Amino acid sequence: MKILVAFCVVVSLGKEIQTCQDGDCMKLEKYTYCNSEPSIDLECSSNVPGAIPRSWIHSFKSKFIRNLRGIVYNNTRHVLSIPFCSSMDIGQYICIWDIPGNPSIKKTTTLIVNGPAIVSSHLVYTQTTWTEMNLKVMFYSHPIPSQLKWYVNDKEIKPGPKYSQPIYFTKVSLRLHKNIHVNISGYTAYLTIYKDTYDPTGVYQCVIENSFGSTNEIINVKEEMMLQKTTTESVTIVGAVLGATLASTLFIVVLCCVVFVKKMRQKVTAKKKETIELEVDGIYQESSSDGYMYIDACLTDISSTKSQ
Repeated sequence: MKILVAFCVVVSLGKEIQTCQDGDCMKLEKYTYCNSEPSIDLECSSNVPGAIPRSWIHSFKSKFIRNLRGIVYNNTRHVLSIPFCSSMDIGQYICIWDIPGNPSIKKTTTLIVNGPAIVSSHLVYTQTTWTEMNLKVMFYSHPIPSQLKWYVNDKEIKPGPKYSQPIYFTKVSLRLHKNIHVNISGYTAYLTIYKDTYDPTGVYQCVIENSFGSTNEIINVKEEMMLQKTTTESVTIVGAVLGATLASTLFIVVLCCVVFVKKMRQKVTAKKKETIELEVDGIYQESSSDGYMYIDACLTDISSTKSQ
C-alpha cells in the first residue's frame, strides 16, 4: 500500500513538472502597465506543491538592476508591490520558483510605465560663424508625444523659413534605480534658429505633451553659453598647466642627457690619457660590473649595477 501511494505521488509530481515545461504551472502576465497609480502589484502564482519563491529580479534588457522581495500567500502566490511607480521602475521583472529535486521554473513580465515625457538632456551650440544657433532636447515618452512646441521669452515660435523644428527617433539615457543608466528608445527635438533671428540672451522652452500630461524644459541660452565658456577656459588652463609641466620635464631630461654626454666625453678623454678616474656625483656612476653608466636624476633604474 505504501509503495502504491509513493508511486502515485511520483506520477502526480511528474505530471506537474511536465506541465511546468509547457509553462502552465505558473501564472504571470506578460505585460504590466503603470498608469500613474499610487502603486501596482505584480502577482506570480505557482501550483506546484512544495515550490519555494525566490526574490524578484528587476532587470532591463538582461542588465541586472536590483533584487526585490515580495509577500508570499499560502505558498502559492508571490506578490510584489511597487509604490509610486515611475520611469525608474521600467524593465523586466523575473519571478522564480525553486522546486526541490527539480529544475527551477520562471516567468517574466515587462513593466511599462505611462506618464508625461522625461527629459534626458539638452544642449545649446552654435556654428563657429554664428550664422545659426541650435537647441537640442533629448527625451523619453510613453505614450508617444502628441504635440511639441518651442517658446522664447514666453512667446511661441511658429514654424517658418527662419526656424527649423525637426523631431527624430533616437536612443536616450534614462536613469533607473541604484543610479543605473540605460539606453532606451526615445526622441530628439531640435530647434535651429538662423542668423539675425535668435536671441542670444533669451529663455527658450520646449513643451512636450502626451495623453498623460506635459513637460516643460527651460533653456537659458545666456547661462548655457557662459557655462560652456567657463568649461572651455578651464580646459584651456588645465591644458596650459599640463603643457608647462611637460615642458619642464622635457627640459630636465634634456639637461640630464647633456650632462651625461659631457661626462662620457670626459671619461673617454681620461682613458686616452691612461688616467684612472671614478666620479660619483649623483648624476652618473660608472659600474665595474657591466661598464654601463646611468643617470640618477632621470630616474633610470638599473638594478644590476653595483658601484665601486
